[in-house]
Amino acid sequence: MDNISGKLFQKTLSKSLQNKWQFELAEVIFLFLLGMFAITLHDRMRIPLQLPGKFGLVFMLLLVSGRLVSHYRFATSVSCLGASGMLMFNFLGFEDPYMSFIYLLMGFIMDVLFKLAEKSKYNYYFVILAGGLSWACIPILRLILAGFFSFHYHSLSNGLLYPLTTHFVFGVAGSALAVLIFNKALKQ
Repeated sequence: MDNISGKLFQKTLSKSLQNKWQFELAEVIFLFLLGMFAITLHDRMRIPLQLPGKFGLVFMLLLVSGRLVSHYRFATSVSCLGASGMLMFNFLGFEDPYMSFIYLLMGFIMDVLFKLAEKSKYNYYFVILAGGLSWACIPILRLILAGFFSFHYHSLSNGLLYPLTTHFVFGVAGSALAVLIFNKALKQ
C-alpha cells in the first residue's frame, strides 16, 4: 500500500484480481463437477421402489448444498449444466431423451426461486420450498413434453398428482437436509 495516498500498488491490485478470477473459476468447475457427480449417482443408485422422484432426496441435498456454499448467482444452473452434459452425451443409462433439457430448466427455475428466497426474512424455509418446487417441476415438464412429443413416461401413467407430490416431498427432504447440514457446519 502506498503510504501517502492509501491506494494499493498496481502489482498488489492485479494479484488480488487474479486470485479472485481463479477462485471463481474453481467454484464454477466445482459446481459443474457436483452436477456430474449427482447425475452419475442417480444412474448408479437405481432402487425399484415405485416412488417417482425418490432420488430428489440425494440430488437436492447435493445441489442445495452446492448453492449454499457458493457465492455464484447461477450455482444450481451450473450444476445442472454438468448433469445435463452427462445426459446429453449419453454417458449414462437413462432412456428419456429430454432429461438433459428437464435438468437444465430445473436448475434455472431453482436459481430464480433462490433469488426470491434471498429477499425473505424466512430465508431457509424458502430455500427448502424452492428445492421442493424446482424438483416438483420435473413431472410437470414431463407432462408437457409427453403432450408435444408423444413420449410415454411411466411415472405419469396414473396421473400427475402422485408423481408431483412425491417429487415435491423428496425435493423438500433433500433441501432440508442440506440446510440442516449447512447450519450445523456454520455453528462449528
